[in-house]
This record gives sequence, C-alpha cells and structure tokens, in this order.
Amino acid sequence: PEPSRWDDTLDRLGWAPARRTTLRTVSTADLMAACGPAPDGITVELSADPSAELLALVEPTLDPEGLARILTAPVERVFVALRDADGALVAAGRASTASSPAGRWAGITSVAVTDGARRRGLGTAVMGELGRWAAAAGAPSTYLQVMAVNEPAIALYARLGLVLHHTYCYRSPGPISSR
Repeated sequence: PEPSRWDDTLDRLGWAPARRTTLRTVSTADLMAACGPAPDGITVELSADPSAELLALVEPTLDPEGLARILTAPVERVFVALRDADGALVAAGRASTASSPAGRWAGITSVAVTDGARRRGLGTAVMGELGRWAAAAGAPSTYLQVMAVNEPAIALYARLGLVLHHTYCYRSPGPISSR
C-alpha cells in the first residue's frame, strides 16, 4: 500500500515503483444502477475462461499463459466479452467473487476497450455486465483495480460511483520509472 513505512528503505535498495494501482469500491446495487445494457449491435458473451483474444486485449504486454493462470485462479469468476456486429472483440473485463471477514465482495480487473471503440459506452456496458454477475453471485460490494495513470478509466469509474479506497504499487529492481 502507499504510502508505506518501507518506501525510503526500498528506494535506497534500488527497488523502484513500477506499476501504481488504485483500488476503488462501490455497492454492487449502485454500480448496476449506474450502468445500462450494451449498446445496440453489441453482443455480450460470458465465460468462465478467457480466450487468447481477450487476454491480448486486456493485458497485451504480459505472457498470456501466466496471465491466464492469475485471472483464472479464483473459483468463482466470469469473463465478459463484447463483440460488434462483425464479431470483432471490442471490449472485455473480468470479475471474481469471494467471501472475507468484511463480507462477500466482487473484484473487477482487466477492463479494456479497443482504441477504435472508445467513447461509445462499451466500458460502461462491461461494468454493467460484471455488476449484474456480481449481484447474481451474492456480492453486495464490489471493488475494482485500475492503473493510477489511466485517467480516462478513472473518470469513467468515478461517474459510475466507484470511490478511491487506497493505492498500492509493485516495485522492481532498476531505475525509478515515475514517482
């Protein structure tokens, strides 16, 4: 988490912040109320496992096999794929659910919209599908992880009612990227 009492020590040891992430929360009911259905001409697909095409969209720089292992680790999970009239994948996302001492939560990660399909309500549609799945899975609360540098996505999530809970970062040895 940031800030951490270990930041100065890690900086001195050369472990630089590499990937800053924000964690945002919303009640699942509020998320569903903020999201409508997918736009006309868009097909929604739900599956328990991601296709190679979906993995390439949501995290193009990561090893697909390793990414698939991470994203499919939770037993209760769903992948949402939105396709246009030609069948092309235009948006996707993933959610999982689990119980904790704080109650049952849904976690949303890996939301992505192709460059050519942005500003058409597809990110909102993905969030709506994931919210409906979370509600059906019995999760009254939802959290979402999004990269801290992804300002357009953060603005969308704020419009959908998600509020900042905390930030965290991954560190790696090497030069400092951006602090």
